[in-house]
Amino acid sequence: MARSMKDWRNSLPKERQEKIEKRYQELRRNMDDFFEQLKELRGTQKLCDNCFGAGSRFYPSTSGWRGGIAGQAVTSDVCDTCWGSGDSERPWLDLRKLCKVLTPEQIRELQN
Repeated sequence: MARSMKDWRNSLPKERQEKIEKRYQELRRNMDDFFEQLKELRGTQKLCDNCFGAGSRFYPSTSGWRGGIAGQAVTSDVCDTCWGSGDSERPWLDLRKLCKVLTPEQIRELQN
């Protein structure tokens, strides 16, 4: 039977546990500082929960925002929550809605 992470951590000497916890907290603060700087730099009100402000994300099913097959591996594509803005409060143009109003010819023209 596999041991849980908590069991594994508790098997370490107390001093080692404290060192790991201290390092974890330090890395967590650095990450939080990075995301605050990202928000300030991009003028973001609220970072998107799906892409964390990057505007793009990975789709593990190899599908893109269109929902179809996009490749044979994990695919990176525009975030389908914020549509590239990185801000869940101010998403950019919803590409699914745009594709519904454009003709196939107009879509091909935009892709070129």
